[in-house]
Amino acid sequence: MQRLQLRRAFPNARCDVKRRRVLQWTGQLRPTPLSRGYTVRMSYELGESPNVWVVDPPLERRDGELPPHLYPKQRLCLFLPGKREWDKTMSLAATIVPWASEWLMHYELWLATGVWSGGGEHPGGDDVVDIPQRARSAPSSSGTNAIASRGSSARTAGAALAESGGSD
Repeated sequence: MQRLQLRRAFPNARCDVKRRRVLQWTGQLRPTPLSRGYTVRMSYELGESPNVWVVDPPLERRDGELPPHLYPKQRLCLFLPGKREWDKTMSLAATIVPWASEWLMHYELWLATGVWSGGGEHPGGDDVVDIPQRARSAPSSSGTNAIASRGSSARTAGAALAESGGSD
């Protein structure tokens, strides 16, 4: 069912099932009309929480700081697993993929301003992964370290999500 929903919502993306239990989705997300395109990969094993990574372009630092809300191996922090914000009955196409796009929108704003506008919280604040240093010329300002908390409501793939069939 998840595979079918992802294929319908994102016909230009790649969606495969590995070992009969692991769904792997790779697609292009463009958080806003002015955003660059991002290649994003999601892996979902039945009974587990989905994992999402930005494949291309690589995530950048800002003023020497890592982007907020990353788990080890550059997995995006999209929801709080212990708070039941996502469960296996929810559509990946209507929750996780749009949440990844929303994360990318907040990431772009954070790169420009130094402020994480997503709200919420990130479990285990020290569980971020090291990302190679990249020079940024944006002015420094302080920000919060929180990801958007969704409570029990699932966001849909509205204005913050767009898929393109090609690369930039």
